[in-house]
This record gives sequence, structure tokens and C-alpha cells, in this order.
Amino acid sequence: MKHSLIRLLARPLYYMGFDADCFFEWLNENFGGKTELIRFFHEQRDMVAKVFEELELCVKYYDTGYDNREAFVEDFKKLGISHDEILRIYGEEAGR
Repeated sequence: MKHSLIRLLARPLYYMGFDADCFFEWLNENFGGKTELIRFFHEQRDMVAKVFEELELCVKYYDTGYDNREAFVEDFKKLGISHDEILRIYGEEAGR
């Protein structure tokens, strides 16, 4: 669930040109008074970085319409993501 929450917030920012470092700058500037939210994301710093890696990898498949599921799964395995989570990401990105 943490992964999904991070993806929901990070995805639009990624497509606006943010990377993980910019994400934390933006977070601090816009939610600095919300200490629980800031703490959550800082505790999940490694997962935030991984989500930005995932989103970068998704761009590789965007122009193909995600028509090569096997290659998608193999590429995502290299990031150390569980098979179930890869399939969830694939479904989300491919609109399936």
C-alpha cells in the first residue's frame, strides 16, 4: 500500500520533470508543516527513489502501448520488485 501511495503522488510529478531529489524539495516546500506526511516520505526515501526508477522504466514502454508484457516483467525484475507488484504496476500503466 505504501508503494501505491508513493506512486500516486510521484507519477504526475515525474511527468512534470521531477526526480526523487526534486520530489523531496517540493514536498518540504508544500507540506512542510505536515510533519507526519513529511516523516512518512522521508522514512520511505528508498522506496521513493525506486518509484522514480520504475517510472523512468515505464517510459520505455509507453510508446509501444505496453504490448510486450514479458519484456516489461523482465526489466522490472531487475529492480528487485516482486512478481505480483510488477503485474500490478503493468496493469496500472497499461490501463488493464
